[in-house]
Amino acid sequence: MQKLVIISLLLVTLSACTLPWSKSDQSFQGLYKANIHATMTSLDEVGELLGINRHESIEGNILSHIQVPGILSGVLSSQYSATLDGHNSESFFRKISLLYSSLVSSGSLSADEIGFAGHGADTYVSYKNLVDIGMMSDDVKAVLKKYENSWLSMTQKASIDMSTEELTSYKIGKNLMTKSLSDIEKYATDYMIWRDTADLGMSGSLHYWSVDLDRTQISALAKQLSLDLVGTGMTLENIKTLESNLSTLSFSGRLAYDIVDPTVSVLDGSLSASGHILADISIHKDRDGGSIHINNTPEKIGIVFNYGKKENRYVFDTTLTQATTEMGKLSGYIEHQGHSLREISLEGSAQGITMSLHHTIDGDKFTGKLSAVVGTVEWSGTTSGDRLTSLRINGTSPLASLSMDLTSSGTMVAGPVSVKASGETIFSANVAMAVAREQFALIVDVLSESLPAHFDLDISVKSSPLTQILSPPVSTRTLQDLMKEIEALSPAQSFSEVPESDVAPIGTPGHADGTGLLQ
Repeated sequence: MQKLVIISLLLVTLSACTLPWSKSDQSFQGLYKANIHATMTSLDEVGELLGINRHESIEGNILSHIQVPGILSGVLSSQYSATLDGHNSESFFRKISLLYSSLVSSGSLSADEIGFAGHGADTYVSYKNLVDIGMMSDDVKAVLKKYENSWLSMTQKASIDMSTEELTSYKIGKNLMTKSLSDIEKYATDYMIWRDTADLGMSGSLHYWSVDLDRTQISALAKQLSLDLVGTGMTLENIKTLESNLSTLSFSGRLAYDIVDPTVSVLDGSLSASGHILADISIHKDRDGGSIHINNTPEKIGIVFNYGKKENRYVFDTTLTQATTEMGKLSGYIEHQGHSLREISLEGSAQGITMSLHHTIDGDKFTGKLSAVVGTVEWSGTTSGDRLTSLRINGTSPLASLSMDLTSSGTMVAGPVSVKASGETIFSANVAMAVAREQFALIVDVLSESLPAHFDLDISVKSSPLTQILSPPVSTRTLQDLMKEIEALSPAQSFSEVPESDVAPIGTPGHADGTGLLQ
């Protein structure tokens, strides 16, 4: 029953958020369907603004070293590529090489390819020609060999291991992730949850209708969703339960559209069950924004959401109350300049705990501040073109403080980093960094007499538009199957001791600097 009420409230909110529509059909049904279409169009535009639904192909290289003299040394290298088609993604690490040497052992791991894929609610992993020295036993390697060159599902459990509820939830999640805004629009327009009960006429330029929930359409929508998302229709018992619950629900209120300005809509009314009010609902929309007010009468819980747009700035604030007590609040804005971020601000509070984030970009300069319960971090810097040219970070908390000051040094920014506690330096290092559109590089040298360390990472990347749609991997096995076979081996079979003499030390020629590993 509670799920049904939530679904009803969501559908009420969606259908009342009116946006520009075609003026060719000004009947209630015509305006309803056209408004849903415009709402989906607006959501698609917001998704594009936020970088959702990206269609992109990426290629690059990774090279990293770590060294703690006398304790640990290692080098990792790989080529990689990734593709995103707006809904799904695939990434591949190729010519992978990992070499390590420590106080207790040495070893290496290489692979022609390790791949990851995300399609709908499923994620997959695959690998080719995995070669290990000093890390796994021959029995484990034999198991891994059986599963290579195929996609292994990381999220799907074997059907026989799932309960009925788990299998249903898995199917719903998997199929729901494949639905586009166009699919949602089709559901909303094919099954209109509103029915107009009376034409209340005009008030200024607003045309009002008295409306109620269309129980027949809601029932039909639930049946279709069950068929599309679960793969089977609803049982007769579930249909009877649904229709019984729907028979107790009603909506009493008015829905209006402005015949002059199609961006204006007004919904005011109450949702009731068995004659008892569940929620008072008020949704107003105009050209510059709107507001949503929902008051849960039995629980005395209120939700207020206001949003708006002025030129390139999108503003919102939302408040949650119980009775007369404010339980939480979140507000903020995002400002763009063309397709680039200009400013972002976010403030929130809940039961006495507050946080805030503010970041501003002004030409080639940027500043920002993050404040939370644990402390405050402030940053500032400069850029030239798409490359970082300076960065300063200062952080404070009740227990420690952080200081970083990086200035231009060739193609990188470099400088000291320190962490202090009780007035004493507990960590210090020299850091160099390169941040650009097609490169990220980081070098850290820890300054310590007792435990000096070096770490570096270099990632290069090139991106290009993607036009193809990714096909889902063909998978008949799961990662769970692989893990079960490995777990069935005894501990003595799972890992083996390999003498260090059998492994080429990382310090040998061609290994220390990773030379040749990306060829």
